[in-house]
Amino acid sequence: MKEFTMSDLNTNNLNTKDFNGSEFDGRKLSKNSQEFKTMIYNLMNGLWEDELYPVEESKLVRNEFLGGEMSQWSEDLYEAKDRIYDKLGVNDDPDIEKMLDRFEKITEQLCYKMYDYGALFMDKTGTTN
Repeated sequence: MKEFTMSDLNTNNLNTKDFNGSEFDGRKLSKNSQEFKTMIYNLMNGLWEDELYPVEESKLVRNEFLGGEMSQWSEDLYEAKDRIYDKLGVNDDPDIEKMLDRFEKITEQLCYKMYDYGALFMDKTGTTN
C-alpha cells in the first residue's frame, strides 16, 4: 500500500488511482456510502479505533483534534461549559448538554453535506481545481 502525506493532498499530487479505498467487515465501502462518510468523519474527530479496525484512509485523514486550533477550540468550549455550571451551582444541566449535543449533530451533518458537494463538483469537473 502506498503511503500518502499531507503535502500530497495540499499540492494535488495525489493520484486517486493509487488509493483503492477500504474494506470494513469484509466489505468494500463505496466512497459515496454513508458508512464511508461516517468513517472519514470519525477519523477526523479521533473517534476511529485504527488499531482495531485498520483502514487505508487513516494514512490520509488526520485527527484534527491532535493539537492545533480545533483542539484548543474544543477545550475552550468545554471550559466555558464548566464555568456556566459553576455559575449555576450545578454539576450538569440537561439544556446545556442538549445544546452541545445538537451542535455536534449539526456539525456532523454539515461535514457529510460538504463531502457530498465535494464529490458532486469533482464529478462535474473531473478535477479538484
